[in-house]
Amino acid sequence: MDKDTQGNTSHAHGGAGEVMSAVSSNPGQSPEQRKARAGHYRCRAEELRAIADDAMLLETQRTLHSLADSYDHMASILDDI
Repeated sequence: MDKDTQGNTSHAHGGAGEVMSAVSSNPGQSPEQRKARAGHYRCRAEELRAIADDAMLLETQRTLHSLADSYDHMASILDDI
């Protein structure tokens, strides 16, 4: 995300604590399940970025990119568990 589209959109979603809670809400998952879930989150991030590329409003683009970044972050957390 470039400097012009990188905004403070923390109001749009909950932040790191909420992300970690959502990702680790099922501690009984097997490594294979976590890997599959991380892959799903990465695919969703790609989809959101593609939608953002077609969005006309800059604020919509920023929000979609922020959500995509959150999905990538959740995937990274799952990789580290």
